Amino acid sequence: MPDSTAPKNPVKKFDEADKIAVIHARQQLMEQGLDYGPWSIYYFLFDSVGADRAPSRSTIALWLQELGFVDANARKRPRSSYKRFARDFVGELWQIDGLVYRLF
Repeated sequence: MPDSTAPKNPVKKFDEADKIAVIHARQQLMEQGLDYGPWSIYYFLFDSVGADRAPSRSTIALWLQELGFVDANARKRPRSSYKRFARDFVGELWQIDGLVYRLF
């Protein structure tokens, strides 16, 4: 008989109480003036509820996104808009790091 194809570590199931705990942890961190990102919330919950009940950082980030607590970043500048610094011929601008020194 072949080995089971079931996952060795099944996915954790979280309920609404876990989402509420994330929201409360975020509010407490905000009130204390601390960072309230997904990593900070994860470590806060890790200390308060334990490692087995704390959702992962990515799950916390997903919940914050779903609940509208996260502002999406503006689109970054595309790399195609950068101007490449290059010369047409080899040795064309060979002393660009020259130093101006006044002798008198």
